[in-house]
Amino acid sequence: MPRFFILRLAHRHRHRVAGILAIPRQSMPADMEVSLSYNTAPYVGVSITRVIQTLFEAMGMIFLVILLFLQSRATG
Repeated sequence: MPRFFILRLAHRHRHRVAGILAIPRQSMPADMEVSLSYNTAPYVGVSITRVIQTLFEAMGMIFLVILLFLQSRATG
């Protein structure tokens, strides 16, 4: 189960739509069609993952810059 709210919501929605699609066609009106038109959950999940990855990369770079400056100041 995804950790983030929008991803949990999309996951539940997909299961509900699957449940609706499991209803026999005879109990639905003839002109009614059920489909999942647009799902942004995969893009949201990838975006969140990339933001977290970028934050860790930035913290690593900041640590390296601080380490380099502290070493040059201690020797100079």
